[in-house]
Amino acid sequence: MTLTEIIQRLSEFGRGEATEEQALMDPQSGEVRVVDVKVKANIQLQAMKELMKRYPQSDELLEAQIRKAKAEAEVAERKAKAYGESDLDLNINVGIGEWNDD
Repeated sequence: MTLTEIIQRLSEFGRGEATEEQALMDPQSGEVRVVDVKVKANIQLQAMKELMKRYPQSDELLEAQIRKAKAEAEVAERKAKAYGESDLDLNINVGIGEWNDD
């Protein structure tokens, strides 16, 4: 099943278009027959929630995420520029314990 097919199927469930087979028994005759019934409301809600996770319609949220990403990129650029312009030498001393020349 492809991603497109999955999204289409979820959409069918969310719109209430999907059906499922159920076996029903006639109480008088005892005869069992299979009928198509619409999916229940809780399944429709689950499908809609899954679709909303994948396709959020909140432009405000998207804009906030873009602003955050831009701000983080700007901070990283400033740090890189400041580091590149500094005349500081970086010395790292590593202590390894006592040193024996023997």
